[in-house]
Amino acid sequence: MKKIFVPIAFMVALNGCIIPVYDPPRGSIELHNYSDRPIYVYSNDEDTLPLTPALELFHSASSDYNKDYDAWGNPMPVPTMYTTDERIDAYNYGKVWTGGTHKHPSIGHPKNPDNKLYLFFITEETMRNHTWEEIWKDQLYVKKDSVTEGEMEKTLWRYTYFPPKE
Repeated sequence: MKKIFVPIAFMVALNGCIIPVYDPPRGSIELHNYSDRPIYVYSNDEDTLPLTPALELFHSASSDYNKDYDAWGNPMPVPTMYTTDERIDAYNYGKVWTGGTHKHPSIGHPKNPDNKLYLFFITEETMRNHTWEEIWKDQLYVKKDSVTEGEMEKTLWRYTYFPPKE
């Protein structure tokens, strides 16, 4: 009986020590893109686009694994399907991550005394034709908006993007 009890007790004790780390979901804003084109959204607690971290253009893969290309037409080494979180397709929606939790999102940062989240909208055409350094230097976004926690609570943490009138 001892021979069976000791290994079972050891396994139960060991199982209790191996606990997976739980990373709770973060807060977010549900962002709806009401335009004819995909957009990239950069969110920041400062009112200008920073140099780092940079947004990346999406990568796509063809159905033929021997002919995979990234967004610039360069061959890709392995079959991949990669779309950045910051890209939102036309007439679709995505998320912009904020502070807080899934049930209680928040906006605010100790370095941000006005507690605003700035949203920068960049067209895919701009992402394809300019480096991030050029986008940053010339602030090549089509629209900038700021939101507060109070505004987002009123809209149930939803933001609707309409393209600027040409």
